[in-house]
Amino acid sequence: MNESLLNQSRPSAQASINVKNVDTVSIAKLTPVVFAMDGTDDGFTVIRPSAGTALQAQGCIAGVLLQDLPLGGVAACLVRGIIDNVPYLVHTRAGTSGTSSWVTESAIAIGQPFGIDTVNNVLVTMAGSTNHVAHLPYIVAAEVIASNAGSATSTANSLTYSTAGMKFFLRLM
Repeated sequence: MNESLLNQSRPSAQASINVKNVDTVSIAKLTPVVFAMDGTDDGFTVIRPSAGTALQAQGCIAGVLLQDLPLGGVAACLVRGIIDNVPYLVHTRAGTSGTSSWVTESAIAIGQPFGIDTVNNVLVTMAGSTNHVAHLPYIVAAEVIASNAGSATSTANSLTYSTAGMKFFLRLM
């Protein structure tokens, strides 16, 4: 049986909008973006979260890019639906020396709210955060992730954070 005929009268489970990059660099696929809100083409032009203000990053989320977005280019941005392999912040640590340990990350449940890490331009869990106000969350986990144990490191490297990809449900419109 043809599934497209069965679902013909149902609306699409996903929605996207076109956005234009007015940042200073290209923006990679699966990166969350925020509206530039610069008085020109508001609701169409976007920047990386780190290029805006913290309030702008949490309140003016445009969506997650479905393709690479070159500087000055236009691309599709998911605003509603399921999207997989979006980077989220897993671990952080204080420094980059061999004595800086990675902290333990709690398990993630389906429906857990996420926000935007404005330093690293990735999603970050809002569990226990004072930044999460009581409203309907617009980015939530769409899969279960087990906890990640913290670990000591014996070698120095330049990273103070690590990311992994996971499935999210977006409800931005």
